[in-house]
Amino acid sequence: MKELYYPSRELSIDESMVLWRGRLEFRQYVKDKRHKFGIKLYQLCEPNGIVLKLMVYTGSANPEISGTGHTEKVVFALMKDYLNNGHSLYMDNYYNSVSLSNQLPQNKTYTTGTLRSNRKVNPPEIVKKHLKKKGELIVQYNSKGICIVKWKDRREILAISSEHNAEMQNVTTQRRQEKLKPYLINEYNKFMAGIDHCDQMLSYYSYEYKTLIWYKKLTIHLFQIMLLNSYYLYNQQNPNNKKAFYEYRLCVIENLFGPPPPEPIPKIKISHLPELCPKNEGGGRVKRRSLRIGV
Repeated sequence: MKELYYPSRELSIDESMVLWRGRLEFRQYVKDKRHKFGIKLYQLCEPNGIVLKLMVYTGSANPEISGTGHTEKVVFALMKDYLNNGHSLYMDNYYNSVSLSNQLPQNKTYTTGTLRSNRKVNPPEIVKKHLKKKGELIVQYNSKGICIVKWKDRREILAISSEHNAEMQNVTTQRRQEKLKPYLINEYNKFMAGIDHCDQMLSYYSYEYKTLIWYKKLTIHLFQIMLLNSYYLYNQQNPNNKKAFYEYRLCVIENLFGPPPPEPIPKIKISHLPELCPKNEGGGRVKRRSLRIGV
């Protein structure tokens, strides 16, 4: 993908799971995923679902990202080819921290996303503040201009951004209701769903079989991602001749295996019907086992 395509300004990082319930040293459990058990992938995506780069989580076997500061190492490893270009990076609370938001602007990369309350260097005034009313908001900026917000919706949401502010905006929800939300939360909801789009498209044509060895299953998953990426790029390059994903898959299969034969292949008519065993001299039926051993 690095050689073929350069992405838009907005990017997102999240994890995806390849279903695997067998024995595997680096098998993971992620409760919020559709496949809770399996091989975890860290993926860098565009909002429309194009996967730009991915890493397989193998625990301590990968010294590049293992150890202290694991999530920050993952972010810098995935963004290695896209730093210093002014990208906006959207992440959930698994990756975000105040220290990461301080580092990335030095590489001309800006972050937005949710934040865990137990992260180090979090401002205690924000974390300890209890919001009572729905819609209540508290904001704080640090010396480097990083915006940290706590907003009460159904529950308290802690968010951080080095790019956007917490100005309240009027938005329309999925139920067509008008609602006020902080600007950085709106931007996060708008650009964070890239990996969800990718997983949704892949789920329509499932290839998950229990008999596959784990590395074969992972390889097939990578081919499926490549096929989905090519589908998105095809529709981008051919806006007047867009195809559905099912139709595009059929075209790819036809080009790989060739067109179907002009005449249908004749069916071989073989009937496998039960037959009566022959009778012996006494008029009884000979058992199959006796026929096999030659009695």
